[in-house]
Amino acid sequence: MADLTPMKGDEFVAKLLAGERDFRRIKLEEGCDLSAHERYDALRAFLVNAQGDLKENPVKLIGADLSFLTAPNLYLPYTKAAGTVLAHADLHGSTFDYSDFSEADLSYSNLNNAYFRRSTLTEANLVAANLHNSWLTFANFSNANLSCANLYAALLGDANLSGTNFDRADLSDANLKGVKNLGKAKYLSRAHFLNTEISREDIAVCKKALEQRNSLIYRSFWA
Repeated sequence: MADLTPMKGDEFVAKLLAGERDFRRIKLEEGCDLSAHERYDALRAFLVNAQGDLKENPVKLIGADLSFLTAPNLYLPYTKAAGTVLAHADLHGSTFDYSDFSEADLSYSNLNNAYFRRSTLTEANLVAANLHNSWLTFANFSNANLSCANLYAALLGDANLSGTNFDRADLSDANLKGVKNLGKAKYLSRAHFLNTEISREDIAVCKKALEQRNSLIYRSFWA
């Protein structure tokens, strides 16, 4: 990504606080820790208070490289982040409802307790991402890669899982009630189930997946 515009964390915070929203194709300094910034709490409060404006004028991170970013509990719903690189980022507790992360790289990121309700994550790379206890309801994960992802206790109700790669993903205690296209998900037989909640219409799909994986250890499904 040779044509990216380099940006320091201080500049990024200052521009957000000034109301700037266009950060397409920037490259933050690697290892940038926004949470250590003296104005980080002010930034978070500012974004929460600007939620109406964020809907009409969302933050644009399309094609940006924010890998290894630390920014927990950030409030950025409606964000336009298609193709954004957030690999190894720590965004636990952050809110990205109604956002577009299609084809984004979120591999190895910490998204524990994060919110992606009604967000688009089609073809996103979420390999080994920590989505423990995250809110993913009504999200679109079609053709996304969730292999080795931690989805323990995640809420996936009504999410679109067509073509989603669940190879070795942990779905223990996750809520999959009402998900769409579970039968079209990939490598479901290699996912880990333990007390996973599913809809009655998906019982046959999951039983088939369990039968295909003889070594799978599980307790029960709650339908």
